[in-house]
Amino acid sequence: MTTTVLNQFLSNSFLWIIMIYKNYFIVCMFSILCMNVARCSLIVEIEMVSFTSDGRLDVSGIRCDNGRCDNYFKLCVLTSDIPENCIKTDIVLRNNDSFTFPSELPNHNSSLPSIPNPFEIYIPEWPTKDADKVITLEVYDWDKKDDDLLYKNITDISDIQLIGTEPTEPQVRILENSNGKSSTKISVRLYCETGFTGPGCSQRDTVCHPNTCLNKGKCIETGERVKCHCAGGFTGDWCETRLDPCKIGNCKHGNCTPGLNSYTCECFQGFTGLNCEVNIDNCAGPTPCLNGGTCVDGVDIFACVCQDQYLGRQCEIDSSKSGVQVDVKDPDKLDLAELQAKFSDLIKEHVPGTEDVEVQSFVPSNQNPQNDLTQIIFVIFINNTLVAESDANKMINAIPEGERAKLIAGNTNVDEGAKKTNDDDDDLTSSSRKLLEGMVLGLIVFQAIIVILILIRWTRRKRYTSVHRQEETTEEITEETSVV
Repeated sequence: MTTTVLNQFLSNSFLWIIMIYKNYFIVCMFSILCMNVARCSLIVEIEMVSFTSDGRLDVSGIRCDNGRCDNYFKLCVLTSDIPENCIKTDIVLRNNDSFTFPSELPNHNSSLPSIPNPFEIYIPEWPTKDADKVITLEVYDWDKKDDDLLYKNITDISDIQLIGTEPTEPQVRILENSNGKSSTKISVRLYCETGFTGPGCSQRDTVCHPNTCLNKGKCIETGERVKCHCAGGFTGDWCETRLDPCKIGNCKHGNCTPGLNSYTCECFQGFTGLNCEVNIDNCAGPTPCLNGGTCVDGVDIFACVCQDQYLGRQCEIDSSKSGVQVDVKDPDKLDLAELQAKFSDLIKEHVPGTEDVEVQSFVPSNQNPQNDLTQIIFVIFINNTLVAESDANKMINAIPEGERAKLIAGNTNVDEGAKKTNDDDDDLTSSSRKLLEGMVLGLIVFQAIIVILILIRWTRRKRYTSVHRQEETTEEITEETSVV
C-alpha cells in the first residue's frame, strides 16, 4: 500500500475510529497523525495526578471570580506548535482550587469524547537535543467574557532515558506558578510502540511491527511484505472493509439487524435462539392434549393424536356421549375424510344456518364381535361449537333418505329401501345368470341329439348299401349257373 493510498484511507476512517474507540480518541487521533507523517516509535504516557492553587492569577496576582477558579488545562509534549502533541481539557471542577484529577478528563471540545487519564501522546521521532525534551503546562480560569491564564510552566524530561522495549518507571513532575502557591502534579513515563526498540525507539523490530492490519487483523510476514488475516466481520487487504453480517444468512428463521460489531435476530413466531435456529417445542412441559392424547409439535402449533372416541384440538370431546352412531358394512372401503366432507355439504344444503358446519368421525375400537356391521361415530360442529346429539340426529335426518343411501353403501340404519333395492338387483342378476346357464345347456343337448341322429342315419345307409351289393352278387352267380 503506497503512502498516498494509506493517507487517503486513514483520512476517510478518522470519524469511524472515533466511534469505536470513543474513550481513546486522543490515542487514535495521534496514531493517525503518525501513520500519515511517519511511523510513530515512542509513546509518552502522562497521568495528571492533582492540582492546588491559591486562586490568584500568576501575572497580576488578582483573584479569580468569587475567590475560586474554574480551572482547565492544556498540556503539550515537546512543542505546542503541533496541535496533535497536545491535549486540552474542559473545566475539571468548577469553583475548586484543590482536587485530584479523575480518570476521565472532560474534553475542551464538547462534541468529542472525554480524555482518558492517563493518556498517551505518540511521538514520530524523539528529539536528539535535551533542550527539546520538555512538557509544557498551561492552566486557565474560565470566564464568561475572556479566559484568564492562571499560570504556565515547563518541565524537563530529558533525564528519562528509554533503552530497549520495557517502559520506564513513572517519573513525577510538579509544575508550579512563579510564587509557588499554585502547582500541578503529573506522572510521566516513556515506552516504545510495539515493533520498535533501541535508544529513543529508533530501531524497527520486524516487518509486522507495528501492525498495519486494521480492526484486530493479524499481520503475517511474507518476506519484506505483509499479509493480513482479518478478524471475523472484516475483509480487504488491510481488513478495512466491514462485512454485513446480515448478508451471510446468520438469522435462520427471522429478520436480521446489523450492529456495530455484531447483529441481532428478530425471530419469526415459533422460533428462538441467537440465530433463530431453534423451533420452540409447543409440547414441552405439561402436555396440552387431554384424555391420554399424544402431542405432536409443529412450527408455532401443536396437534393431538387422540385415543378412541375423543375428538377436538386437545382431545377434549368424548364423542361417545355427543356423537351420532351409524352402522355400516365394510368400513375399510369407505374414505372417512371424503365421507365427512360430503356429510358437511349435505347438511349445508338441507339445514339452514349451517354454513360453518364441520363433521368429524372415527371408528371405535370396542366393536361388537357378534355384529356383522361396524359402528362409525359422527360429531358435528357449527362455528367450532359442538352440536348436541339430539340436534345432530335432526340434521342427519334432514338429509333425504336417497342421498344418505348413496353416501353410505350398505348402511342398515339409514335407508332400508336402498337395501331392498340392492337385494332385488342381486336377485335379478342371479335369475339372469341361471337363465343364461339353462340356455347354454339346452343348446349343448340339442347339438348332441343332432349329432346322434346323423350317426344313426349314416350307419343305416351304410348297412343298406352292403346288403344291396350282396343281393346283386348272388343274382349274377345264379344267372351264370343257369347258362352252364
